[in-house]
Amino acid sequence: MTHLLDYLADRVLLCDGAMGTQVQARNLDIERDFDGHENNPNRLRALIGTFAQANPLHFHAADGAGYALLADEVLGLDAANPITAARLVQPLGQWRRYDKPRQRLMRAQLDRILRAPGLSPNTHEMVAKSLGRA
Repeated sequence: MTHLLDYLADRVLLCDGAMGTQVQARNLDIERDFDGHENNPNRLRALIGTFAQANPLHFHAADGAGYALLADEVLGLDAANPITAARLVQPLGQWRRYDKPRQRLMRAQLDRILRAPGLSPNTHEMVAKSLGRA
């Protein structure tokens, strides 16, 4: 795995998107294994966005870990890049499409984001709209 991460470290954005589907499956740590994503919003969006959009098995895990991962990244990015953070909210905003247990888990993460102190207007608006509170 180390060889693969070393190889991908200097590769194009496409590699990050493909790796996004492996974040949880391989127990990767975004901060450690994909250092620098917070300074490159396109890289972060490719990595986390691909995970949330193209990896339903892990993003919609019954324990809600995928939703928590996405919310953590939104909150971590919001101060530095609120536009990208707001865009990353979108997969959680589709909570109405899923079964009741997943709806509760997704809404809980949206509520957690909304309650965060100092949340940007961009992200606040996207989350509030997702929850029907705008």
